[in-house]
Amino acid sequence: MHAIIVFVSAVLGGLTQTVTGFGSGIVIMLFLPYIMPVMQASGLNVLMTMILNVMLIAKYKSHIRMKLVLTPAFISFAVSTVSIYIGKNLELGVMKMIFSLFLIALALYFIFFSQKIRLEANLQTVLVCASLAGAANGFFGIGGPPMALYFLAVTKEKEEYIGTTQTYFLLTSVYTTIIRIMSGVFDRELLLLALPGIAAILIGEWIGGRIVDKISYDKMTKLIYFFLLASGVLTLVQSL
Repeated sequence: MHAIIVFVSAVLGGLTQTVTGFGSGIVIMLFLPYIMPVMQASGLNVLMTMILNVMLIAKYKSHIRMKLVLTPAFISFAVSTVSIYIGKNLELGVMKMIFSLFLIALALYFIFFSQKIRLEANLQTVLVCASLAGAANGFFGIGGPPMALYFLAVTKEKEEYIGTTQTYFLLTSVYTTIIRIMSGVFDRELLLLALPGIAAILIGEWIGGRIVDKISYDKMTKLIYFFLLASGVLTLVQSL
């Protein structure tokens, strides 16, 4: 049953990423915490979505600016390491409550602020964004939004933005996966679940590529935001 839920969530995640350009990890994390602890779900989410990072890096490799990646990556490494070890030792109920509040905050951000916030490219910005991303990645496997804002501020064109952000995401995903394995968050059964998940993401991307012009971007994103908010509220109620 777990493998089926992982597979379905990954198909939907890959489809969403192809249609909207973001959100695979968010969609997957709407499902996985219902069948496993949040820390294991976040690790599995990161492991499965790395395939999308690799594919986009291959496509935009000539536009990657590694100098922009290294500083936030090392900040994220430090913060995510601490977050993983803290999250591993938190009670399941407390972790679910924190995760629910994170989902609600994420939904409200996308609904009300994502199109309005513009950051300046400076040291304070990278410290704040990379720290937030590292914590969110370590706890929940969803560290994209803060760094998306940062890379929008420091890159000059779409191809450069995509290639650079995906390189950052791949580096931090590989690192946090290693830390999760070392800390005992992953076991053999969880790692095996990643295999059908990776295949499912590719299937979802294939499906999305064939229907991308038939689905309204606005309707798709609004649907994601609604489920994000609803899932956060439901998880919060269950954790009380």
